[in-house]
Amino acid sequence: MMRSKKKALSAMGALGIVSLVLSGCSAGGRGDTGSGTEAKPFGECDISDKKGTYELDTVTDGVLTIAVPWPSPSGYPGESPEEVEGGYLYCLTAEIANRAGLNDVVIETTSFEALITARTQNYDMSLWDVIVTPEREKVVDFSSPYMNIQTGVAVREKDKDMTIEDMPNARLGFLAGSKAEELVAERFPDAETLTFQGNDDMFAALMANQVDMIMNDTITLMPLAYNSGGKAAVIGQFRTDSPLAAVLPKGSPNTAPTSEIIDEMREDGTIDEILTKWLYEGYGGNPDDIPFWDEQ
Repeated sequence: MMRSKKKALSAMGALGIVSLVLSGCSAGGRGDTGSGTEAKPFGECDISDKKGTYELDTVTDGVLTIAVPWPSPSGYPGESPEEVEGGYLYCLTAEIANRAGLNDVVIETTSFEALITARTQNYDMSLWDVIVTPEREKVVDFSSPYMNIQTGVAVREKDKDMTIEDMPNARLGFLAGSKAEELVAERFPDAETLTFQGNDDMFAALMANQVDMIMNDTITLMPLAYNSGGKAAVIGQFRTDSPLAAVLPKGSPNTAPTSEIIDEMREDGTIDEILTKWLYEGYGGNPDDIPFWDEQ
């Protein structure tokens, strides 16, 4: 039998499109399937026994309201928000809610631009792999990082023996305005380069032999290579340590306790467990196992 899901009406306004309660123990929510069988709270996420060890001052009592640029297939997999049962970002959020003593997570769909420019309103936080930058810190709050991402290098499978020594003479592809573009300008200023607006176009150019190497976040390149049918490989990365953190409204009273929860989840291994189950398996491995070329 399909699990029923409780819907909550949103007063978010123009930027909040849909509110959907994705977990909970009240009648009609995840906690009750209508068949006499107790459903697992927070979908398929593995929730700890540390419920209620922290407190959050949420928009709606008992509920953690999150703003999510939609779609987000790896973080919140599902054709629509009400279909989300897992995913690494959803399960990270679910564990934060659990440790704050909350039973429900509500997804408010928004846009990435609205989120990072503080135009999204009436939400508690957002976990959507947003990189912390000084410019963004002026308009929104960030929690402690839950992950640091690096800049990876992918090639065609036949070129997987290439190394950092080949980069000055290789044709390098990267996204406009990316960390990779900054890295190439600094370390390989004389290399031939080609700039792209999207990952799909960049990867297609690699497959078409228009570039020799493409560069982007390692966690972005790995699933592209993993799903290429053996045609591409991520062979190296540079330690750029771009921090990913939860976004909260500027001045939120929840910034400090959210940071404390994330710090605790990192220290007790919860974050690693979630990433291993929900993220790395779809990447073909742990990004930390990719060799760091700038440390050789």
